[in-house]
Amino acid sequence: CNITMRYPAQHTAAFHLFQDLMTAAQNYRRLNHLDASGVSGYYHKDIIAIIGNPVLAQAFFSGQWTVQNAMDEALAVNKAFLVPAHLKNVLKFDFPDLSKEGRDFLNEIIAFLQKTIQRLDSEQENIDREVLKLLVQELKKVDELASGFQDFPLDFRTLTTFINEQVGALGLPFVSNPTKGLQVMGVLETRILDFDTVI
Repeated sequence: CNITMRYPAQHTAAFHLFQDLMTAAQNYRRLNHLDASGVSGYYHKDIIAIIGNPVLAQAFFSGQWTVQNAMDEALAVNKAFLVPAHLKNVLKFDFPDLSKEGRDFLNEIIAFLQKTIQRLDSEQENIDREVLKLLVQELKKVDELASGFQDFPLDFRTLTTFINEQVGALGLPFVSNPTKGLQVMGVLETRILDFDTVI
């Protein structure tokens, strides 16, 4: 069976993890002035969304230290914003520093995704691992593009636009032999072909 379409990455847990990281970074910049303590931190709902992602659960949480343990400890401080020092104790792995700007921010995200890929079981087939690899490839392209803006400050909003443009239509290709068996195509791909039988 040959499938000419691609599986949209947006439907995977790995892509949701990436989106949750971007949301946490955006809210870090947008909401921090609301914290009365004056100490910068991440909005607790963003952290809970990241911790609850099944890809992170598979990569970093094992044995007695479960996702629920991490969530309970994150919420135990009873604060709207969680400071990085507290997160380090709760998560037991290095959470990316989403406060960085420009290419430093990109490198933090890339390094975190690569670490997650390494922690996933390489023996079994894993769509999420493949999507993470694709995301790393695309983010490296954005980093290459951003390297041309070294003379100009690259703010978070501009960088986010570049990232969304690059990863927006990301899809996972299905690998097969096109000369054998059944051909599965999208409707637009069939419009110029003449078939005897269309199902």
